[in-house]
Amino acid sequence: GMWKAPRGRRDIYAAVEDNLVFTASGDTPGWRPGTRILRSRDGGRSWMQTGTRVPSGFGAGDVELSLSPHNPSRLLFNTGDSIFRSGDGGTTWTRVLRATVSRIVSHPTRPGHVVAASDTGIWTSEDGGRTWTRANTGLKATSAEQLIPTGNQGRVYATGSFDEPKLAVSDNSGASWTMRRQAVTSTVVADPAAADTLVGAGFEGLSRTINAGRGWVTIAKNLEAPLAVDVTTRRLYATDPAAQRLVYSDDFGDRWTAGPRLPTVNTLLTEDGVVYAANIFKGNTVWRRNGS
Repeated sequence: GMWKAPRGRRDIYAAVEDNLVFTASGDTPGWRPGTRILRSRDGGRSWMQTGTRVPSGFGAGDVELSLSPHNPSRLLFNTGDSIFRSGDGGTTWTRVLRATVSRIVSHPTRPGHVVAASDTGIWTSEDGGRTWTRANTGLKATSAEQLIPTGNQGRVYATGSFDEPKLAVSDNSGASWTMRRQAVTSTVVADPAAADTLVGAGFEGLSRTINAGRGWVTIAKNLEAPLAVDVTTRRLYATDPAAQRLVYSDDFGDRWTAGPRLPTVNTLLTEDGVVYAANIFKGNTVWRRNGS
């Protein structure tokens, strides 16, 4: 099918669980204090406003909306300088952490366990984001940028300004960390079927490790971020900038298939065969497509 963009909508960041989708939306291009949270119960075909606006401006970090896999009413909204929490599907919000946060990850099988990457290191929560504790044991520096969950219940990776190397691995859900080498500088995703296998995007295309970051090899010089992986199908998505296409691999990087033409995007999100793509610099638009 064709890529579809909601008409008249400037939705940017989304959290997806089954057919339930939440997005953060501004009235005008660029972020403003009091951003609305919109909800879709049909996979993005129609939208409604959830309730009150998030009472904050936006800081220097990345903006992200995180939906609990265990409780669809529990949302964490990273505004760049704080994390806000809602326990009622976005109707009301409470600030729970003040930090420049770049990524929030909920544990897939451990209800209440959440990990966040920030400019002050790694934070963990055991109560669904109500309270937070620093977890920087083993990190060479304290500025974390990305968290990469895996199919292994205890394994999670982090990237960031850890001097060298720039990849850290935890086998206890973020409580402590071991440093690894990193040959990539941008997005990293994990193979849902093999916790030791990662694919990352850098200046020289895509690289892959099969030993938890101890060594990396280049697998595609013409492809780049953003990357996304469907944890249900194991399908890996990347972009081909020269061809202006989405591409995908069903063997985690050995062979690639050309997908549909796609405008330049900087965000990909996929769940159960549905792909969402967004560009926050050109029209702040979200595209949705079923299948490859």
